[in-house]
Amino acid sequence: MFSRVALLLLASFAFLSLGACARRGGPVPYDVPNFTAPDTDRPALGEEGIIGKLDVVSVAVYQLSELNRDIQVDTNGNISMPLVGTVQADGKTPDQVAGIIADRLAAKYVRHPSVQVSIKEAVPRTITVEGSVTKPGMFQIRGRLDLLSAIALASGPNADANSHRVVVFRQINGERRAAAFDLATIREGTSPNPIIYGNDIIVIDGNKLGKAYRDILQAVPLLYFARVF
Repeated sequence: MFSRVALLLLASFAFLSLGACARRGGPVPYDVPNFTAPDTDRPALGEEGIIGKLDVVSVAVYQLSELNRDIQVDTNGNISMPLVGTVQADGKTPDQVAGIIADRLAAKYVRHPSVQVSIKEAVPRTITVEGSVTKPGMFQIRGRLDLLSAIALASGPNADANSHRVVVFRQINGERRAAAFDLATIREGTSPNPIIYGNDIIVIDGNKLGKAYRDILQAVPLLYFARVF
């Protein structure tokens, strides 16, 4: 698995090897049909009620106050409670988790239990925006985020940018995948504005990606670059 730094360097190499004429093109395909949600994250929806790994949830069972507690979702996406056992919470709403807990309690312990689950603390998600943007860097995200909004966090493309070639890197089904997008057609409304997920890496093409990238990339084996795709 590639580190975030290695992926950024490899992404930059993709553009440097092609030149940065203001047009579409390059080895990364556009309109990728299977560029879906990543393996280990979801859209940054903690504020919209989707539980994620390492979030902290509050559980209240009104007939059994001894079960009331705050629980951190583990790295497998589960929470565990006495009398209830293990419940898959990652990717579910608080109401869905409350329903599972209530069903298990009703099966053995309490008639018509009243259960409430809420997100007490959502783990911030981060994205990386690099390349030809005004203020590249890592950004914490909360709430629903699309590609145009993600690039706006970096104060938008700079004067050097090729807005027709923007690449998003993401891990899907255990593999690092990439898809290219055209900001011009997104702004025109002729292409969809894709959802951005935590841990995504966004790189905007341009003529000047920085001397540091160029120096380091000379030592990156082409084989590693090929494996990204």
